[in-house]
Amino acid sequence: MSKMEQSSEEESIVIETRWNIPFAHHAGRTASRFFRAMRDEQKIYGVRCGQCQRVLVPARSFCEQCFVPVQDWVEVGPQGSIESFAINCMQYEGLPTPPYVIALVKLDGADTSLLHWIGDLDLSNVEMAASRIPIGTRVEAVWKAKRDGAMTDIAYFRLL
Repeated sequence: MSKMEQSSEEESIVIETRWNIPFAHHAGRTASRFFRAMRDEQKIYGVRCGQCQRVLVPARSFCEQCFVPVQDWVEVGPQGSIESFAINCMQYEGLPTPPYVIALVKLDGADTSLLHWIGDLDLSNVEMAASRIPIGTRVEAVWKAKRDGAMTDIAYFRLL
């Protein structure tokens, strides 16, 4: 049997590599408006789908369920509820020093959630911290003093 005829259950070659490719990404009309409102007004807007009436946050140019363009802007939040969360205890490149909490936050007036940090928590005992964040916990956006038009203009969400 030639090497080309060997079974697929043989050793698979793994090639380890690292890519670090700097690039600039144009946010587009809808995301730019979303981020400008956060930067300039300290407000969060979603867009309402004219077909299913869902309010989508972060704002996007089309409804991913109905596949129709959306243009009706609606102010949401800055308070909302935690729909899901994780306390991360492992270090990942480009992310905060653990432990930290990341959560899906459904803002008041929105039908979708955004992923963001939960701050102002004592995480010295992870199990105890997790017990203080049941699903549905109310939170509020904490804004950075200097904003630059990014999701990180919200420094984090704090528990109410």
